Amino acid sequence: MARVLFSTIAADPALAPAVSALDSVGIKTAVDLLFTPTIPPHPDLPHATLTSLKSLASVHLAAPRVSGATLLQQHRIAFPAYENQEDRLTTTVTELDDLLGGGYKLGRVVEIAGAKSSFKSLLALQGALTELLVHPLANVAWIDTEGAFDSHRCLAVAKGLLADLRAANISFTVAKGNMDDQEKAMKAMDRLSVSKCLESGAALDGIVAELERDVDGRRTRMVVIDSIVPLLGGDALTNASSIGHAHLVAFMRRLTSLAQSPTQPLVILIVNSATTIPPASHAAPFSRFPTSPGFKPALGSTFSYLTDVTLWLTRGDAVWDETDSAKGVVEVARNRFGESQRWTAFTTADGTKLRGLR
Repeated sequence: MARVLFSTIAADPALAPAVSALDSVGIKTAVDLLFTPTIPPHPDLPHATLTSLKSLASVHLAAPRVSGATLLQQHRIAFPAYENQEDRLTTTVTELDDLLGGGYKLGRVVEIAGAKSSFKSLLALQGALTELLVHPLANVAWIDTEGAFDSHRCLAVAKGLLADLRAANISFTVAKGNMDDQEKAMKAMDRLSVSKCLESGAALDGIVAELERDVDGRRTRMVVIDSIVPLLGGDALTNASSIGHAHLVAFMRRLTSLAQSPTQPLVILIVNSATTIPPASHAAPFSRFPTSPGFKPALGSTFSYLTDVTLWLTRGDAVWDETDSAKGVVEVARNRFGESQRWTAFTTADGTKLRGLR
């Protein structure tokens, strides 16, 4: 690129002697011209000409300027706010769907992070069960890495979602015969495949096996990993091991390739825990609602930048200093394909229902 400038200048007869003079002293590129400390005097290089050439070189090597309006227009063309809604799966929180441009988009890897008891798993579970209740041919794969999946809680959440869907006049899976909500919820849970995995390789194998399973034309569109830390955490990352980080990157790239499959794209939800920010650290707070102590997603910044979206959940009693821990905030902390640093509040009931707080 630097030589292109000189070839362009050389085409100008008025500057050709100056270019030849520079070449004679070993200055052959725009970079040479700008960063050579002393240029020997030459009759074809008067001060005005040399200054003009340096100005041209600076302009040539500078990063191209793009206006903010142009960038916004390019973003809207590349990523429309509401694309094909068939490619979107609801978060079950209307306000959060709006922040994400319509919900979770197929082909994306979404991190759901937060401190302990911030309703991360509940948000993921509601999304998974709604997918099963609304789409009779949908499957969901749930990778349980901590042995914490509670089938009784799952049933209670599904029954609550059925009542909400009915109240909102949204159609859901219709089974033959007269069934009560518990039976309908159980029918949907038949298509929720829960695998207990303690190793990343086993988790990937389980996801691939689920995608290859074709029963009665059913299709997997969502995978949930709850949680990611047992698969990728431990001493390997705590000690900043290069092997551990290489393992993390390889695993996440494989997940991304599965999510972006051209024939069977997925939404992959990854539940992540949090680590405390040392009081003496001068790092900026991760959340716009700083708590004491401060928290940030586990596994380090490398992990977050290997996902497409990071949702950060904070309990209400940590945000508003209230005793009511049933409220909370979910922030779109990072979004590669849309707006970030936006948030909405939510409320929960009995640990089985999470709804937007209007």
